[in-house]
Amino acid sequence: MKITEDILIRFLKCETTQDEEVAILDWLDADPENIKTLNSIDFQFNAAILHSETKAEPAKKKSFLHRLIAYSAAAVIAAVIAVGNGMYQVKKTRSEMESLMTSISVPAGQRICMTLQDGSRVWLNAGSTMEYPNIFREDCRTVKLSGEAFFDVTTDKERPFLIETFACNVEVLGTKFNIEANAVDSEFSTALLEGSVRLTENSTGSPMILKPGEKAELIQGRLRRSRITNPDEYLWTDGIISLQCDSFSELLKRLEKAYDVRFVVKLPNDPVVHCKGKIRVSDGIEHAMEILRMGTDFEYEINHSSNEIYIH
Repeated sequence: MKITEDILIRFLKCETTQDEEVAILDWLDADPENIKTLNSIDFQFNAAILHSETKAEPAKKKSFLHRLIAYSAAAVIAAVIAVGNGMYQVKKTRSEMESLMTSISVPAGQRICMTLQDGSRVWLNAGSTMEYPNIFREDCRTVKLSGEAFFDVTTDKERPFLIETFACNVEVLGTKFNIEANAVDSEFSTALLEGSVRLTENSTGSPMILKPGEKAELIQGRLRRSRITNPDEYLWTDGIISLQCDSFSELLKRLEKAYDVRFVVKLPNDPVVHCKGKIRVSDGIEHAMEILRMGTDFEYEINHSSNEIYIH
């Protein structure tokens, strides 16, 4: 049976036979464009009725959906159930993916850069571990960090980015910042380069909002705010170590992390470091030690078999 405009108009006026209705439904199912054609004719049909000058009651007309239900209620119900089951399976699968966590750990002497599912970039330093879901939740983005990481977070005002650590939680919307969270030594610090972050202490629940150029450190169990005095300290993401440190022992910690070595210091007191520049990790530990020794009164020996460096 050829489906013409006259048949479709009679269908909209509820004047078609059962055989014609079956043919029309098959025609609609054959091509999505046919549904658009029927909708167009339906619109014109309604407009004609609305502007009709006759006062006679217009032909009774049921909506297209109502006619489908009348024609095959069981089929429509089955379709609704199928859609409902599909949506349930989608939500169930998403929930399972959100609860499935991935853990990545960086070996000593290494560092990695990765991109999360939302486009945020994370640099993990040596000895660091981060846990994150395969799919972020629809209301927030949460990761867990142990160690040091630099974050460049993609802006999403609807879903805050949250980093959980042993000391406090760090909440951001879109920013660049560095976090170091070492539960073994009870060391925690956050340095903000761009944007804004809110820190919340796990022990007290006290909040602190950092501005660009500020950092927060855990001192005697409480967060303390200060200014960033050495931005080069956070160039480790590019494989660069700043030699400007508060102490000789702090500088040795940076070298231990970068080169996977252990220092054995046999000096009565820490020497004063006179050099200030920067060194590249790729230049090797011996180059770093020679730079460090310039103008400093110490000698060193490297045991390559044990990865130990003796300073005396």
